Amino acid sequence: MSDIGSGGNSTPATTTMGFNTYADNFYGVICLYCFSFGTIGNIMAFVYFIKKPKDVPTIIYNFIVAVDTCISILVLPISVSFFDRGNTWFFKLGNWWFCDIWAFLWTTFQRLSIFLVAMLATTRAYSLVFPFKVVKKRIVLGIIITAFIIHSLGTSIPLWFAIRHVFFTGAAACIKFDHTKLPLAVVRIITMFDWLGAFLPIPIIITCFIITVIQLLRTTAAGGGAGDAGKKNVTITIALFTTIYLMLNIPAAIYILLYGLMSEKVWYIDQAYYGVAFTYVLVVPLNSAINPVIYFWRMDRMREQSISLIRRSFKKARGGIASPEPFRMETHATYVPLATATPREGDVKTEGKV
Repeated sequence: MSDIGSGGNSTPATTTMGFNTYADNFYGVICLYCFSFGTIGNIMAFVYFIKKPKDVPTIIYNFIVAVDTCISILVLPISVSFFDRGNTWFFKLGNWWFCDIWAFLWTTFQRLSIFLVAMLATTRAYSLVFPFKVVKKRIVLGIIITAFIIHSLGTSIPLWFAIRHVFFTGAAACIKFDHTKLPLAVVRIITMFDWLGAFLPIPIIITCFIITVIQLLRTTAAGGGAGDAGKKNVTITIALFTTIYLMLNIPAAIYILLYGLMSEKVWYIDQAYYGVAFTYVLVVPLNSAINPVIYFWRMDRMREQSISLIRRSFKKARGGIASPEPFRMETHATYVPLATATPREGDVKTEGKV
């Protein structure tokens, strides 16, 4: 992904041909939404998931919201660049190494986010097909850590050869480097990473999605108790989660496929690079910003906890006293028979008075 727009094309990678101010501002607003709502929403989700009992789905959700939070923060420079297309000042705040660090983090978290969604769908489908077999937490943690190491090594390949990332105007981000300076074998490895990251999760997620829906329909038809209702709710949430992912990522995968098969025609049609910007920039942060909406919608306890946190924050901001629970009128009065009632200290005695 990182060598997009470099070499082999008649249209230069840094051209500003066909850029549209309204479209740039629209993309900038989307990125700004992903930064603000995605960051706040995923932080609140992380606070909720980190306190839950650590079953396998919760462990994966913890990693997902942590990665989504990082992606939501990293999208802010892109938003600034879209509002002033071609301006690279934000990416140069940290001198020349800022673009390299941003590109490394962006690509690593992007690939890891896709992998975690596929893993969530896979573990859920496995638990539905084999309900009496337990997925071990250590295995899940080991796979996630291994995936992070592999993605980090793959993303840092250009840095091993001291090749700097540069600002790519078409995507308003640092996702471009000169791959012509790399050995051909290394270029092929990078291309393999890109294609596997774009296409491999999709058939896996689609297969798991079909299995999940079939099992969900069987559970609904068979009825079930309260435990089955809870499992059904979790299954529906994960199904929605994977559906949103497929809706956003399948168009991006199709674009990458078309670019690989007919790059010249794709570049001719997408001379302003809005397809590139959507495929390589907007898809993942938009997905990260939509995920908290699913959490708040489908998880009652998380919604109640978030609303309570927001109310307490407003009370503190207004100088009020924040209480963890809503205000309730309570009375501690008890019935005492008149014959045994005795005046309390401080009460006014009214004997003999009318």
